[in-house]
Amino acid sequence: MFWDMLGGPDPVSIDRRGVPTYTTLQIREHGLPDCWGVMVYNIECINPGCRPVKYINDIPIYTKEQIDEFGLPSLWGVEEFDVIECIVYDETRPIEKKNGAIDPKAYTLGDDADKHRYSRLDRFKTTLYHLIGERGEVPLEVLALFDEYGLDDDNLWESVRFTLKVNGMRKYYNMIPTIVKKLGGYESIYWGNDYAVLTSIIDHFKRMSIKWDSKEESWVAYKREMGWRYFPLIRYIAFKLLEEHGAEFEYYIPRIRTLRKIPKLEKMWDILYN
Repeated sequence: MFWDMLGGPDPVSIDRRGVPTYTTLQIREHGLPDCWGVMVYNIECINPGCRPVKYINDIPIYTKEQIDEFGLPSLWGVEEFDVIECIVYDETRPIEKKNGAIDPKAYTLGDDADKHRYSRLDRFKTTLYHLIGERGEVPLEVLALFDEYGLDDDNLWESVRFTLKVNGMRKYYNMIPTIVKKLGGYESIYWGNDYAVLTSIIDHFKRMSIKWDSKEESWVAYKREMGWRYFPLIRYIAFKLLEEHGAEFEYYIPRIRTLRKIPKLEKMWDILYN
């Protein structure tokens, strides 16, 4: 697409004069559109997802209820996070509000929080199964949107994504393969329906994850030198592992929408995979 060629994110809309609109969230993540050659544009202020209920070791913590309502935090640029089942309000603390919200310090995670926290492996499995269209129920009201908008067989992924975006359904982006499979009968990825392949992919991810978490001094120093604070984008790693295990894609699925991040992700992939 034309906007992809410019190297920046897609505009959320284009007015009748051909002027693109970007959100404050996109500008926060990518910089002003001038950086990728767009000199005339509009800016739309949006609420960037939701606030975490807590931070632990600088990692934001969200509840499952927040994820159900807003989608995964990766949709608004937060790649490293934890999710817990629920939170408990500490009644011993005074209620303090800031910008209309209760002070996150008033929340506690409760004794059982660790049991419910999603791990990196859990998130990888969920992403992997979403990509092959093997997990998740899509509400009927979401599928019904496509009675009006239809599917573009020549550009399946982008046509579904556009419909979800204009209808405020961004939290279903990760389920686009499932939507396409239900509506058009297309398999997003051919992986032979051999669950031994999935087991091998998951095992390889575990090894990559262990390598990333290593406390070896030289590795810790190297990550610090490279400025690598977080594990690479899980969706990108899922695509790479599928490709390495011989999966074939029936239609085009973008690996990542921010082209400038690819060199960094490829460097991290090469080191963790080998």
